[in-house]
Amino acid sequence: MPASRPYQRPSSRAQHFMGKQAPRRQRVRHSPGTGVFVDPTSISGLQLWADFGDLTTLFQDTARTSPITADAQIIKGVTDKSGQGKHLTEATNGPTYKENIQNGLSIARFDDNNDALTASLSGLTAWTIFLLLRTASGTADDYVLNLDTSTNEMAFISGFVDNKYEWYEGAASRAQIGNNSAVVFNNIVVTRPAHSGTYATYLDGTPGATGATTVTAHTGFVLGFIAGNVYGGDIAEIVVYDSVLSTNSLNNVGSYMDTKWGLTWTPVT
Repeated sequence: MPASRPYQRPSSRAQHFMGKQAPRRQRVRHSPGTGVFVDPTSISGLQLWADFGDLTTLFQDTARTSPITADAQIIKGVTDKSGQGKHLTEATNGPTYKENIQNGLSIARFDDNNDALTASLSGLTAWTIFLLLRTASGTADDYVLNLDTSTNEMAFISGFVDNKYEWYEGAASRAQIGNNSAVVFNNIVVTRPAHSGTYATYLDGTPGATGATTVTAHTGFVLGFIAGNVYGGDIAEIVVYDSVLSTNSLNNVGSYMDTKWGLTWTPVT
């Protein structure tokens, strides 16, 4: 009778990979009722992501060494979550950190006087920008974000003259995005191709006006203060890509942001 074989432990996946840890299957996270969960870093071309609801990214100094720890402290540094290193800073007149403002999350409050944050982001020829904000009531146009620091001719505007958020490319190309008179949070979006194309705008997914691209140079990135034109209101989050996103990607990012902040994104078709 042949001798019985000694027991041998079945080879593990780690042994199969020659002593290295076996690769893990990637987990796909799901959000109830919305399908696959997508965060901004999972879509290529992300250039800047400032999230004022993430306390770990907010600082009291431009070097980002002294964290924000309490309500009403001044934000002077914001870590860019895109991985591109386009951190936002302001040495003197940063916005104010406010806790538990929207859906339990914090925001940056701009004072309609001189608050600002600047990033070293320039040179884009096309983009998609998501800007989630709530504008305070007022009587004059507020310039929320300026991308043309040379001539101040390319910007998001909260227009109190017509109670509309707008994308502005000089007087000849000013597109209304949606109503801002209710003083509630909205996610305003612009998708802009290279010069000589047509840009599109959205308010929480609902299409706004379109217009012709007229400004050739993207020369800077300033939130809240543009050559004497200031912004009064709350900014929750801003996400910037270096291309016009596909409809699917536009909906993924928009739905992610609106769900996170307790808003409703209407799918773009």
